[in-house]
Amino acid sequence: MKKLITITIILFLILIVAVQPKPKPQKEYTVVFYTNGGSTISTLTVPSNSKIDEPLKPTRTSSEFSGWYTTSTFDEGTRFNFNVNTVKQSITLYAKWDVDVFKVEYDFAGGELPNEEARKSYPTEFSFDSSIVYFKPSDSSTHPIHESYGRFTGWREIPQSEYIKLSSEEKEKYPFIELLRPKSDLKTLYPDLIIKLYAYYRFFPVE
Repeated sequence: MKKLITITIILFLILIVAVQPKPKPQKEYTVVFYTNGGSTISTLTVPSNSKIDEPLKPTRTSSEFSGWYTTSTFDEGTRFNFNVNTVKQSITLYAKWDVDVFKVEYDFAGGELPNEEARKSYPTEFSFDSSIVYFKPSDSSTHPIHESYGRFTGWREIPQSEYIKLSSEEKEKYPFIELLRPKSDLKTLYPDLIIKLYAYYRFFPVE
């Protein structure tokens, strides 16, 4: 009889264990770091409702990192707080950057623009996030004019009066500048964030 009772108890316990609901596997989510042109940061896979460690700050040319946001437009209140926020779904975090602003100064070397409307064709500042910056508009009617030296030929980073005195080898260091690509490392070339351009004219006197 005791043996039967023991077997019954064992079977009962087995039945209880068998009908117990199995724990659901914990969900996992991905965290993607979109650096907006900065250095790459690996995607994370983390358990639901967990906090994540803040990664090393990404780097980007002519820019200073200023935080991670859950929106690509960096809306107010969407900055991700690694000490507080938990991951409850797969998310993308967007890097926000404060960018250097470069100033452009034009020396018309005694010439002048044909009108105020033409002045709008010459950018006076730009940043890393700008598109390609053009300094010589395709419309020649907006080019500066010199009463004595004639037609405008372009911009260099040295006055024409100094350029004509250089050797052929030295002149190669000062090509005409028609555009700049802000995504390049301009801060190395222009640490003071100022680009000075000098106008050149076709009939400038050669001493």
